[in-house]
Amino acid sequence: MTQQDLAKAVGVLQGSIAKIENGRKFPSAKLIAAIAHHVRQPLAFFTQESFLELGDGTLLFRAKANISRKQEVEARRHAEVVFEFGLRLADKFNSLPVAIAPLKEKPVAAAQLARKQIGLDEISPIPHLIRAVEKAGIFVLAIPSFEDRYAFAVWGGRDQKIPLIAVAEGASGDRLRFSVAHELGHLVLHKGAFAGSKQVEVEAHEFTAEFLAPEKGIRRELMLQQITLDRLGELKLRWGISIQALLRRSFELGVITERQHRYLLQQVSMRGWRMREPAEYDVPMEKPRLIRQMAERIYGEPLNYELIASEAHLSAENVKLLLERYASSAETHVPEVPSNVLRFPMAMER
Repeated sequence: MTQQDLAKAVGVLQGSIAKIENGRKFPSAKLIAAIAHHVRQPLAFFTQESFLELGDGTLLFRAKANISRKQEVEARRHAEVVFEFGLRLADKFNSLPVAIAPLKEKPVAAAQLARKQIGLDEISPIPHLIRAVEKAGIFVLAIPSFEDRYAFAVWGGRDQKIPLIAVAEGASGDRLRFSVAHELGHLVLHKGAFAGSKQVEVEAHEFTAEFLAPEKGIRRELMLQQITLDRLGELKLRWGISIQALLRRSFELGVITERQHRYLLQQVSMRGWRMREPAEYDVPMEKPRLIRQMAERIYGEPLNYELIASEAHLSAENVKLLLERYASSAETHVPEVPSNVLRFPMAMER
């Protein structure tokens, strides 16, 4: 809802809603109740102390030029609600150290170092990227889909020490993995940098290529057989990277010539693969796990959404939608994060 929409619904001027949002006006009990009713949240949602607001960080993946301020705020507010919910759960656990930190290295070297920090070797595919990132102390926030936007990253919390990656549902498996790695690159390379500049995006792409497909590992496999689109499709299933990204990587590493690269790109277009690669090469979808895992540890399974909502000061509908974007215990066979290492205590500071 816009401010104008909400103002009309509750019978006040738009300027009154603006002043309330900016902290320049305190609404009456009657107005708070009306607002709560129209935005379908419990009264307690508006009276609880806020943990945080997300500071400025990298803007949304591949679409900064097309994003309005309103769209940016909308995405951030969704992420804030999810993050606050996660922090309230995490407060019941011990801390999970954050393995990554801002780096001064060039993108390729930074990607190699980030793999080591996260506990990955220097040559292998990453079988479940989001779980690896979560185990490194990064909150992965699942938010609703936004047109032409897939992810953003920011260092959050009072002291901007908590790394966050927000991912919107609806992207394909390979695009989601690319987005997560791309935003991880922003976290380690660009804290405090101007998001969306051409150079920043180029560096994030360089980081992503080396992080998802390290030269020491991917070059050997690319050179085993002649590079064809079908061969790249097979490698896509193994590495979790799109055929077009693997084609570009082959060219960047000198495995194919510029002429071969152009020819294979033409074949991609002729086959209609630009926007949708063949279903037989689809990469399985990944879901974040950590926030739902904490809820299951606290509340048991099956989850009681009404109980969780009452303690989180959210509507049961919102809690259900929020948690369904995360993998349940039945959906993952990846080893769980130990139950005694889940809290981010710096986020609780006042």
